[in-house]
Amino acid sequence: MRWQDSDTEKEVQLNKGVLVLGAGRSSRFLLKQLAEFCEKTGRKLTVCDASQQELDKHTLGLSVERNVLNASDSLALEQQIANKEMVVSLLPPTMHPVVAAFCLKYKAHFASASYVGDAMRSLDADARANGLVFLNESHLRVTAADSSARHTVKAIPGNINLAGTHVTLCWQGRVAIAFSDIIIN
Repeated sequence: MRWQDSDTEKEVQLNKGVLVLGAGRSSRFLLKQLAEFCEKTGRKLTVCDASQQELDKHTLGLSVERNVLNASDSLALEQQIANKEMVVSLLPPTMHPVVAAFCLKYKAHFASASYVGDAMRSLDADARANGLVFLNESHLRVTAADSSARHTVKAIPGNINLAGTHVTLCWQGRVAIAFSDIIIN
């Protein structure tokens, strides 16, 4: 999968996209950034939350698909994840391993702003073997000039070019994931 467009991939991208699970207080900046990214790259952004009110409040003015979802309904959750390239979970930390397992099943990249627990750690080898990026809380800011993060960046599979990329998962308690110029081959 690529985050870079090519003519042959545009048709595939119409059925794929980015899924954000949870539209609470900390999601607004993330949703704005991802909506801009998806619009720029021809992807669809889907946002799910248990509350229609939260969906409406935090996606106002954004070009996104909104779905009310009870994340404890495994079948409904799996259906939302099934055709996505990337899933960002803003759900409670206990839900991340469930979401990540579905991401592994459907070959989708995964990100959350929670620390890595034993359940998430147990998925690491399979994610790596499938060339997937499973990114959890790291307080990591990666830029081309940031030598302090190089050892962490080296742990990310070799088919990802992070040159000039900024990735932030958590900053002062607010969720912010920004991807720019990421190429996944």
